[in-house]
Amino acid sequence: MKIITAKTFTNSIFLAIVLTACTTGPKPAQQVEEVNPLSQQSVNAALWYNTSAENAYIYEQTYYLAALMTDKNMTASKGDRPFAVVLDIDETVLDNSPYSLQLIKNNEEYTPETWHAWVEKADARALPGVKNYLLMCQEKGIMVFYISN
Repeated sequence: MKIITAKTFTNSIFLAIVLTACTTGPKPAQQVEEVNPLSQQSVNAALWYNTSAENAYIYEQTYYLAALMTDKNMTASKGDRPFAVVLDIDETVLDNSPYSLQLIKNNEEYTPETWHAWVEKADARALPGVKNYLLMCQEKGIMVFYISN
């Protein structure tokens, strides 16, 4: 059994202090980019909208019901006027949620300039069910009018 003397103990403590002093010291705190609260206010809604199965089913069900109601109204109509439907474009016909996701990702908020850039890209896709509904309207000779803002 090795006996530790006071000198060995003192040398060990000295060596530990020297080695500790040679380290780089505490790491500086990482700089955290300040988050714009307005860009983050819709995170949960945007995530749900883009990841939930229910969202797609709700659109499909809504347009299915719209087709049934359109048929019912055409059958019940006694007038000789042409038939028409009016649809809003944003989040009714076209999915503009990628624009919202882009704002969140870039820590930005809506501006007319960023919206104009999104619109110019023409990347918005048709929402679930809308294409079939619009094809049905076309087959039945129903005029479709679109409104936005």
